[in-house]
Amino acid sequence: LKVCEVETGIVKKLQGHSQRISCMDISEDNMLLASGSWNSTVRIWSLETSKLVAGPFESDNWVGTVRLSTDLKKLAV
Repeated sequence: LKVCEVETGIVKKLQGHSQRISCMDISEDNMLLASGSWNSTVRIWSLETSKLVAGPFESDNWVGTVRLSTDLKKLAV
């Protein structure tokens, strides 16, 4: 997964999923990114450090949708 800073053009790599990324959501404060994958996992990343901050969380099937709550206390998969 790659994230590009639009203003600077800096590209950061977020490595962890072993298969295709199928969905993602960015928190309202632009600090976190949640990603779901065909490998049936969800991960939460810091956009500031490019490091994994939570997960991987296992799902029964490939992940088609992820959504962070506005208060960042919940993650819907």
